[in-house]
Amino acid sequence: MSHQQHDEIDLVYVIGKLKQTIKNWISLAFKAIDFVINYKYVLLTLVVLGIGLGYFQEINTPNSKYSDLIVRLNFNSTDYVYNTVDQINSKINDFDQQFFSEKGITKNINQIKEITIEPVQNLNDLIEEYEPNNRNIEMILNTFELNDENPADFYLKSAFSYHKLRVKLSEGAGRDVMENLLVYLNSDTQLNKEKEQRISVIKSTIGHNVKSLEQIDDIIAVYISKEQKEELVLEKNQVYVEGGPLNVPGLITSKKEILEMNEMLNQELARIDNIAVPVGDVTIVYQQKGLLAKKSIIYPLLLVFVFLFSAYLVYLYKSLRAIAKNNNRE
Repeated sequence: MSHQQHDEIDLVYVIGKLKQTIKNWISLAFKAIDFVINYKYVLLTLVVLGIGLGYFQEINTPNSKYSDLIVRLNFNSTDYVYNTVDQINSKINDFDQQFFSEKGITKNINQIKEITIEPVQNLNDLIEEYEPNNRNIEMILNTFELNDENPADFYLKSAFSYHKLRVKLSEGAGRDVMENLLVYLNSDTQLNKEKEQRISVIKSTIGHNVKSLEQIDDIIAVYISKEQKEELVLEKNQVYVEGGPLNVPGLITSKKEILEMNEMLNQELARIDNIAVPVGDVTIVYQQKGLLAKKSIIYPLLLVFVFLFSAYLVYLYKSLRAIAKNNNRE
């Protein structure tokens, strides 16, 4: 029986404490309301001041712009381009005006704020890069999602043909900054030599294939006109076909393969006119401002919060001081 009475007393005590806590909160809330009413003109002044300061800073803070550009990297230039981007970012952080002036990227170092580059992940690029039975493809597919913490990032990015180049710019920057940046990326002497050699090889191969196609057409034409003869002589190209009927289906298949090869070579020729070839036009857009950039909203709220929090600290100090005095009297 005494145990039950003890439990009832504990419950009554807890309920009493809860009621007292709620009363204290209600009392504190009304004190806060009274404080706001008494200092409404101070708070209103802080709000107006915060809006004014925020608006002044907004109109005097230049808007950031950025340009996103997809580029195709040719001639195994991925490492070179990525290293160049890292070098430019380093020079930006060092405010190296001389570097930018010498390279002709921009006359004002503040026009470029940051450059980032990342692969455009394409599974077809990986399949074309590696043989179907290559066991490395299993590892690559398992780590296909690239990120800064992935140790395969450096290994994988060279397997992709296309990369996304994002350049953060100041408000005064224009298209010329992006165009000069591309000129600088395409200025490596050794890679340009490789470009010229590759272009020369492709053009030579296309020319040879064109002659082969002409010969095939001539052979088929003569064969059709002299189908009954055992030996065909083509005076134009000095091509002789002996030993019976000509394998016309085989020639047609060869012609189809050569045409497909030339189509692929012409497509490659159109894509390798530079080290870094942009896909599409250079476009520059303004960066959308977040809530923290709205200074005319943030500043009033911050000033009011600081004032109210300071007032609460003063109130807390006075309350604790009063409690300390009462304890000393007792």
